[in-house]
Amino acid sequence: MHLLCPKCGSGYRIPKDKIPSKNRVVMCSSCNHMWKQNFVPARRNYAIKNQAAQYAPVPAREPATRRAYTADVLSVLREEAEIETKLRH
Repeated sequence: MHLLCPKCGSGYRIPKDKIPSKNRVVMCSSCNHMWKQNFVPARRNYAIKNQAAQYAPVPAREPATRRAYTADVLSVLREEAEIETKLRH
């Protein structure tokens, strides 16, 4: 089973033998956010009803457009990228 923190997006993998039989509150070890996680599987008939909706075709989206930046902003972004590159090496 895979869990994702709703606050920071950190992912956790839980082996099948460690999955609890009840729903419980879990805490992210990265950001300490706590949330109620559902571990109890959905009822079978509910899953069958929604199976068709799960495989419905996804409507096409408009292609993403790039934001136009001014020359000043582009200059700062390039400087930051250069500094970051130097620090990584």
